[in-house]
Amino acid sequence: MKEEELPPPFPLRRKPEEVVPPPFRPNVVNVLCTGHALEIGMVMRKRRKRLGLEEQSPGLAYSVPAAVEEVRRISESKRVDEMIGLDAARRRFRY
Repeated sequence: MKEEELPPPFPLRRKPEEVVPPPFRPNVVNVLCTGHALEIGMVMRKRRKRLGLEEQSPGLAYSVPAAVEEVRRISESKRVDEMIGLDAARRRFRY
């Protein structure tokens, strides 16, 4: 058997194939952790307040804690975080 045909010596240490492409990772983290793809940041909240608007739009999922918890519960029941390698507690991908 040629050396090129041998499997890697430590297959479990290999970096797994990326399921979620890097450009989409922030949106996936936001959806699974807050229930919405785009979160209103502090700068935008201040701007909205200065304009006389509510700091957060009332129709967004993360303004209702029960909705966010439901999204988390669904993703945990389907084990989505394990499939894509997300550490939901730290809001980061493991690899």
